[in-house]
Amino acid sequence: MRQWPPHSTITLYSRDKSKVLATSKRSRLALSEYVHLDGQGDAATYLITVSVDADDWDHWTLENVEKIEGVLRYDLTSVGIDVAVVRKNRPGRMLCRNAFAWELKVWLEDVPAEPGRYAGLRFKAAKKTASVKTIQKRVETVFGLPRGSVQLITPGKKAAAPKSTVGDLREQWSRSGT
Repeated sequence: MRQWPPHSTITLYSRDKSKVLATSKRSRLALSEYVHLDGQGDAATYLITVSVDADDWDHWTLENVEKIEGVLRYDLTSVGIDVAVVRKNRPGRMLCRNAFAWELKVWLEDVPAEPGRYAGLRFKAAKKTASVKTIQKRVETVFGLPRGSVQLITPGKKAAAPKSTVGDLREQWSRSGT
């Protein structure tokens, strides 16, 4: 699993930077929980900025920029969202404590065959590191279900905690013998 650098400040904006959609100063942000598609397969565009205040992150070198881009791609593609990452700054002398910006264009793999139904989307097992909340949203999007209509449950017939992972939920079910 790819992780954000230590002491990162991450901010996700609407495309024109008029609205902050998510922010984290604890080096933790699951982008897949904040990017939303319009339900018809069209792309959505966002702006993300990252600053890092760590001793081993002095300047936005090409290597550092590529590490962040790897995290961006992993976070979204691991839940089946395709992404194009476009740098808004140039690597080089810029200090890492100053925010580096990227434009993210996200979309589902294929355009739906008819409204509310997706044809040709990649259906695969959820990664064990994906959050329950992310997978619930993904199922709602793919099948055109209303928001909040999908709920993963534990063997005890209780709602799985949204922040728990799919791996945790699988482990609970395997221990239950069901």
